[in-house]
Amino acid sequence: EYFTLSKACGRRFQEDEDKQSDEQQQQRQQQPQAPQELPPEHWEQLAQRFIQANHPRNDPHAYGTLVSMHPPLADAVKRDDLKEVSRFMRENAERHFKAEEERLRQMRLAAEDPFNLELQHRVEQEILEKRVDEQYEMAQEHMPEAFGQVFMLYIDCEINDIPLKAFVDSGAQSTIMSVKCMERCHLGKNLDKRFAGIAKGVGTSKIVGRIHIVKMKLGNGYFPCSITVLEDDKVDFLFGLDMLRRHQAIIDLKANVLRVGDETVPFLSEAEVGGTAFGGWDSPTQRKSEGGGQPSGAANTTGGAAGGPSTS
Repeated sequence: EYFTLSKACGRRFQEDEDKQSDEQQQQRQQQPQAPQELPPEHWEQLAQRFIQANHPRNDPHAYGTLVSMHPPLADAVKRDDLKEVSRFMRENAERHFKAEEERLRQMRLAAEDPFNLELQHRVEQEILEKRVDEQYEMAQEHMPEAFGQVFMLYIDCEINDIPLKAFVDSGAQSTIMSVKCMERCHLGKNLDKRFAGIAKGVGTSKIVGRIHIVKMKLGNGYFPCSITVLEDDKVDFLFGLDMLRRHQAIIDLKANVLRVGDETVPFLSEAEVGGTAFGGWDSPTQRKSEGGGQPSGAANTTGGAAGGPSTS
């Protein structure tokens, strides 16, 4: 009985060793191949498929999303630059591979010393980052429009019988106009320079004065309008919150119109506005280190003479 039991234990021990050896071999086989070990043809095939899936002639929406998230890569896709796209994909894969190797290394260290506070903190950070990545992927799948650029609201109007494209911005405290636009509308003689000051918002701009009342045509109706004139010429004419409230305007995004009194004015498309567009939002890859990224360049426009003429 003793020898029989010993032989049985020996067989069981050998089976366990064989099983562990098989599991280790399977794990080695399941380990992903390092990107630098893959041949150039592999990356060219991936790049070709990526270009076909994201080229503007095949999928303009996917290309627009790529432009907002990674402009250099989008430019390479548009140019059908197989070599450049391959390089982008290889470098991206190498970064992910190194990050995964580091994650596995930290997990091994954590298993060896589960009470190490530094390792526990790293694991916590990885869990949080993974959650953010999952939300990012979910948003890309269910709400892809959130990654594109939203075109701002513009309408056709007339100031002093001069046709303009007005930037409708309920986030700007005042209705403003640039000096160049004021001159084009022949309103220089109506400028009250006593209301000079500084407009403060995302940035600052000099207020050269105020036009107290002028007629603004929307649709077939005429509405009185008070305008603050800025030295900055980033936007010709901005229809701000003060006049939107004054005329009880309704921004109807479902119908894509601005309702003012009995008038209904459609918002313009990007093609209709052309090069005069203002107020775009920058993606994280585009935003300058010193820049804002706010959609309204004249948000909360206020001057030193907001309550009356300046004493200077």
